[in-house]
Amino acid sequence: MGRGKKSNFQSMKNKDVIIRPEAESDIDDAYQWYESQRKGLGDNFLLCLEEALSRASRNPLIYSTIYKEVRRVFIRPTRGFKPPSLDG
Repeated sequence: MGRGKKSNFQSMKNKDVIIRPEAESDIDDAYQWYESQRKGLGDNFLLCLEEALSRASRNPLIYSTIYKEVRRVFIRPTRGFKPPSLDG
């Protein structure tokens, strides 16, 4: 590696994750909804969110680009939550 140049690996390591105010509001709403379903489930949701954001920070290129350098990261289902049946 030449002097003064960063390797591609170095430049991709631990990117900053930016959460827009609109997303913060959505996260708050989701937390409240999960808590209304079962106490403690909101905290579990936040742990899953933190895990997903950490993965995105470490490996941003594995996620789809949706606009310029904006990437979409899906959250794995919150452990311990089973959605109600749609069968009625």
